[in-house]
Amino acid sequence: MLARHDLLAQRFRPNPDYELVPFHRLAPGERALVDDLTRDSQNVGILRPRGRAKLGVKSATKSLATLVDALSVPGRLPKDLRASDDDSLTDEITRLVLDGILQVECETGFVCGARAEFLLGQGADAEEPVDAIARLSSEALRHASWLNIGDAASLSARLYFYNRMPVTPSWAHLLPTLDATQRWLGLTTNGATRRLLERHWIALPKNEPGGWLVWSPRETTAVKSPDEPTHKLYVSPVCRHIPEALRTVVRTLASTEPTTFKIGSDVHGLLRPDKIVLYFTTAAALRRCADYLLSALRETPAHGVPFSAAVDSTGILSSGIDPPQSDKLLSWRESESWRLWTTNRLAVYLLTARATADRHTRIPPHGFARRRLELDGVDTRTWSPVATTWLSPAMPPA
Repeated sequence: MLARHDLLAQRFRPNPDYELVPFHRLAPGERALVDDLTRDSQNVGILRPRGRAKLGVKSATKSLATLVDALSVPGRLPKDLRASDDDSLTDEITRLVLDGILQVECETGFVCGARAEFLLGQGADAEEPVDAIARLSSEALRHASWLNIGDAASLSARLYFYNRMPVTPSWAHLLPTLDATQRWLGLTTNGATRRLLERHWIALPKNEPGGWLVWSPRETTAVKSPDEPTHKLYVSPVCRHIPEALRTVVRTLASTEPTTFKIGSDVHGLLRPDKIVLYFTTAAALRRCADYLLSALRETPAHGVPFSAAVDSTGILSSGIDPPQSDKLLSWRESESWRLWTTNRLAVYLLTARATADRHTRIPPHGFARRRLELDGVDTRTWSPVATTWLSPAMPPA
């Protein structure tokens, strides 16, 4: 069986289920959807599935288009690439094969995607989850792999909202309006929580129905560049304990280091797992706050936020790192939080596994998706970033 360290010496060809379409050949409607990509001179077009192929559309850079053209007649990689001993090149060619863009020749012919499972080592899917959050994340990924959904955005949404509690009649009756929600949270009376908020924070305007109640500290010392990622701490109590958990968060932040934070503003926002989110400019500031909160929340039952990195074994606190705003490629797409960045990729990899597997494929779609995400720099044992395109060094543990 072909080993990954021998990959660069093999024969390749472009996946015949894709066609490379330069930007100027796109129909006006298609061109409008990818207009942002055309502003980068390195992008020259898209890879579009042919016929009934179930692969997703991908952007094509100059270097990828050149490689696809060079391999239009199946053969070995160009000499200048074969001469490289750079591990990053092996990683990149591995990604192109696993993503179904290139096919590599092996004993059974030219293969890609899940049929190239030999390029994946032993993954985290074969290990026991290390904590409650990791267990939730594994359950979410397995659940999504069983769903009959062929659209990546819809599948990502199922992953993202996994572990959200249903809006039962009792919850809908308790929290029918914003005023009712604020009363339940203790934010409309002259209590200690309200006084602390008014002393240390400014409430940001709420511009749309639903969404979040957001507070920003009155005294802000650090200014974050749009080119820097955002460190975030999720506080996830079970739903009936939200008011007391919010009081604890506000008291703790007021006595230590006030920072921007938000909480769901309606019944839907409060029943989701990531209902209270704290923002930090550095991992060190997040760790300091987490240490204080762990002590204060030690008796609070946890709900748990899938696809975040557990701070403790129960799941009451977990963390993530949002990509910088400058990492956003398409202006019409929603900005990606850490969890959305993760679930968007997992959804694509699940669909790729389904589209490329055959009866001989041994790796399940959820296993393929996990191991493919590891090549993006994510430790899928702990669901924390190790080295992504926007975060090269490993994130210090919280």
